Amino acid sequence: MMMAHIRRSGSSVCAIEMFGQLFGSCNGIPGKGSIRGWRGRPLWHTASMLFAILTGVGGALIVFLLVFLLFSLSGAPKRHNGGRPAAWALRLRATRTDSVARLGPIGAFTLFLGAGVFLTAAAGIALGEALSRLEGVVDRPTFHWVERVQDHDLAQLVETIGRMGNLPQTRGAGALAAIGLVLLARGRRWVPPLLIGSVIIVQKYAQTGLAKIVDRGHPPTTLGTYPSGGCARTVVIYGTIMFLLLFYARAGRRWQGAGWALIAMLAFIEGYTRTYLNKHWVTDVLGGWAFGLMLLVVVVFAGRALLPSRDGTAPEGPAPGQATGRTQPPVSSTSTTAATASCGVIADVSITNSASSGSS
Repeated sequence: MMMAHIRRSGSSVCAIEMFGQLFGSCNGIPGKGSIRGWRGRPLWHTASMLFAILTGVGGALIVFLLVFLLFSLSGAPKRHNGGRPAAWALRLRATRTDSVARLGPIGAFTLFLGAGVFLTAAAGIALGEALSRLEGVVDRPTFHWVERVQDHDLAQLVETIGRMGNLPQTRGAGALAAIGLVLLARGRRWVPPLLIGSVIIVQKYAQTGLAKIVDRGHPPTTLGTYPSGGCARTVVIYGTIMFLLLFYARAGRRWQGAGWALIAMLAFIEGYTRTYLNKHWVTDVLGGWAFGLMLLVVVVFAGRALLPSRDGTAPEGPAPGQATGRTQPPVSSTSTTAATASCGVIADVSITNSASSGSS
């Protein structure tokens, strides 16, 4: 039959027909003499399905290893000047420490969280507008390819795995983690419920606002839009839980790397499930990762204002003079006593700064 096709025409159309009969499809029409793969399906379908499975499993493992190695081998932040933190990190920490002294832990947390959410929303709007332009180039070709290779049985398994990013699952995990972390905390036991509860609320309304402002539409199969809520929740809610767990457990560098690598792997798996099930455009998944990561950075920085230092005394932070590179002038005991008597907050900050300088 294949030779008959060759004699009949020497065009590329003939070659496509031969390929379709050999591998089971010609422009989507199964061939009579096709080589069959798993469960009698065309070989091309079986190969595509295996490729999709390997992409999910292999991608998750690669993401875990990359994040673990990068976090374990690199300093955070990068250090200069004989092992001291970089100037920008010192400035940020000094600003946070000063805000805690002036506004209190909750006031400083509220200030940094609000400012960070505003900046995250602005960046999310710009990113959403940029990703919307890729719908015809990236999203629709990926959507149609997934439709062709999607397997019903595998889709059920993927659907079950992907539920970890749904609203009930993330809120339930947050509530359970808050209870457990309250028992693990050595002081300020109100911090885990406050921080995790704030993250759940902020993520929901910030994501809803982004979806309404960008308003990019959704795939034909579902109502999922930009940014992917499942991906964002996986990053920021589970990431916040991991941040508190590592802090209270006083985890070392390698355990921290493993913890954050696990969050990155879960985020990849969640994004994979949303893409494989065609619940989102693939760029919605990218936007969900980016939005969740930006929000997680804000939450970690703001949440640090609520947590005590490693010795349990006060929030961490360097002396204001370290942030600018200036050395603090010596303070006599008389002036220190007067300052303490007039304003106990200033004395607390001075003690905190001395402890931070010694620990760093």
